[in-house]
Amino acid sequence: MNGEAFEQVNRYWKNAGSEQEQGLQRLQLATALADVYEQYLLYRPDWLFKWEANERAVFDDMELWQSEIWRILAKEEPLHPARLHQMTLEALGALEAGDIPNDPVSHLPKRVIVFAINTMAPQLIAFFDALAQHIDIHIFHLNPSVNYWGEAKSSSEQAKLLRLEGLKKVDGRRPVQPITWQLR
Repeated sequence: MNGEAFEQVNRYWKNAGSEQEQGLQRLQLATALADVYEQYLLYRPDWLFKWEANERAVFDDMELWQSEIWRILAKEEPLHPARLHQMTLEALGALEAGDIPNDPVSHLPKRVIVFAINTMAPQLIAFFDALAQHIDIHIFHLNPSVNYWGEAKSSSEQAKLLRLEGLKKVDGRRPVQPITWQLR
């Protein structure tokens, strides 16, 4: 990697010392870059598309060499995950608009059931949203709590209990005590 854009990154591994240490620095840099690009694919695909169009996204020094490397990678593999996601959303949008003949919806399953963690990448949510225009999507996610949800009561259930049991102790709280006034 030669050129002004790579001066900073080349200095990083060339100043490592021996050839073996330089190789280790290059490996560590490649690993870190793979992680960063994976995050960009999930959370910043707009940056990657700008970089492919030779535009800047964040205007910092790191962007110069990262965008150059991304353009090299995208040239080798133009159908990267962010591009495939974009194409999928466009196809689902065209399907909704009726621009695609031969009813491809009949090839989709009737429903999709997803068991997920609390956080999902925005791209995944956008995909499910676009797909939900055509089929049923059921998403089940974890909701960690120290309380046992099987015994949880809604506000209306708690109010009903108060009415039925009077002013007895409900849900571990002290009952409401009426205020009495003594006149002398």
